[in-house]
Amino acid sequence: MKYLIGILLILLVSCSKKEEPIDKNLIYFKDNFLSELGDENYEKLLSKTKLKIKAQYIDDVIFVTNYVESNACGKYVGNIKIKNDRIYLIFKLVSDEVCTSVGIDKVTYIINNPKEKKYKFSMKYE
Repeated sequence: MKYLIGILLILLVSCSKKEEPIDKNLIYFKDNFLSELGDENYEKLLSKTKLKIKAQYIDDVIFVTNYVESNACGKYVGNIKIKNDRIYLIFKLVSDEVCTSVGIDKVTYIINNPKEKKYKFSMKYE
């Protein structure tokens, strides 16, 4: 019996999804669902997804906001990847449940910037 439980435990651990760790410089992430295709504000918000990413530098912290298209039924997490003079804002779908409807979300990232360096920003969807 102990042998069987050991094999099941090994299979369970080896089959589990490996999560990427959250970057230590990401202080906060918020995903705020705003509108779904068919809503009266959708077209107005859709135009905001094409705007430049807005970053505000305050001392050693960067506040970044952006509007993104998403799956209206999906759940998302945020992360960042810093490479040279660019910060990739990661917007990752983590739910297995999705639907055919598209939505608009406002995402907010608060990033630690101890060197007070200026960066370029790009969205990365996973």
